[in-house]
Amino acid sequence: MKTPILVVGLVIALIGIGIIPYYSETQTIAQEKAIHSDTNVWSISSYLEGGDNVTVVVRQNALWVDGPFDISDDGVTAIMYMYIDFIDPNGNTTTFEVDLAVTEVQLQLINWNMNVLEEGSIDTSSMLDDKGRLTEVGGTIPFNGTYTARVRVAPGREDQPPSFLGFYHMEMTTKHPNSYLLPTGVAIVVLGGTVSFFGMTRGKRRISRKRRKK
Repeated sequence: MKTPILVVGLVIALIGIGIIPYYSETQTIAQEKAIHSDTNVWSISSYLEGGDNVTVVVRQNALWVDGPFDISDDGVTAIMYMYIDFIDPNGNTTTFEVDLAVTEVQLQLINWNMNVLEEGSIDTSSMLDDKGRLTEVGGTIPFNGTYTARVRVAPGREDQPPSFLGFYHMEMTTKHPNSYLLPTGVAIVVLGGTVSFFGMTRGKRRISRKRRKK
C-alpha cells in the first residue's frame, strides 16, 4: 500500500464531501416586476391583488426640464411639483407629492423630495424607510380590484405627459447560487476515491512482486 497517495486521495475525497452540503443553500431576492405600463399617458388602470406591495413608476417627459418652475421653501431650488393619485375601485385616493429639482446643468430633473399628502386608498407604511421617509410612490393594496394611477403637474403642461407610467410589484424569487457545488463536490469525491484506489493497488502490486522473488 502506497500510504502518501492513499492519504492524498482521502484528503481530496473529504474536501469533496465537505463541499456537497453547501449546494442546497438558497437565496431569496426581491425583484420589481411590471404589472401594467403605458407610454405618453397621464393615467393607467390595472387589476391589482390585495396584499401586494405595488409601486408607481413615472418617467419624465423630455420637455419638463425646460420649465416653468417654482421656487422651493429654501428660496433657492427650482422645483417642478408632480402629484400622483393612487385611486382604488371605490374612488378613494392616496395622493403623493414628488418634488422634481433642476440639476445644475439643467439636463434632467431629480427626485428632491416625496411626501404623502392624503392617504385613503392604500397603506403607504410599507414604502417607508427606518427613519420614516418615503422611498417609493406606492403601498400595500388592501383588496382585489381595478386601481388607477393618475399624474398631475402644473398648468401649462397638458401636452407633456410622462414618457412612461407603470404599476410594479415586488416579487420574491428563490435562487440556488451554489447549485454548481453538487456536481463539483461529487467530482472531487470521485477523484479522491480514484487516487486512493490507485495508492492501494500500487502498494499491493509491489508486495506481490517481492513475494514472488522469494
